[in-house]
Amino acid sequence: MTILSIRQTCFACPSQWEGLFADNRPFYIKYRWGYLSICVGKKNKSISSATEGREIYSEQKDKEGWDGIIEEDEILKIIKNIPEESKVQIILRGIYFRFRILRIVKLFWYYCLGGKRKISKQVEKEFKKYNKQIKKLYEK
Repeated sequence: MTILSIRQTCFACPSQWEGLFADNRPFYIKYRWGYLSICVGKKNKSISSATEGREIYSEQKDKEGWDGIIEEDEILKIIKNIPEESKVQIILRGIYFRFRILRIVKLFWYYCLGGKRKISKQVEKEFKKYNKQIKKLYEK
């Protein structure tokens, strides 16, 4: 991953950094109790979206759990080795999200309506379609 900017916001206990990747996603790095966490926010958003964002890397570096200091050089090496998110992963995430929504709709129809009414044919068709797409993508 390519970094546009990085700055250390706290030296120790926890060691913290924040910055921006080349694709304009903010990131937040925290090293506390020997646990390293790198989180990413949404494109063109503030750093707060990264502190609450998706964790893309985590590692318990200190087995005893007391360490809270890590050097920037080590952080940069780790970030360099994190693979870019592939297009397949992005597509899978989108399909999985739609699949989960359809599953919730399906469960709503079944449980909230006492299972007496049949699920609409459109919802059932969409449910099957996304289920097939997920299987195809995971087989590749």
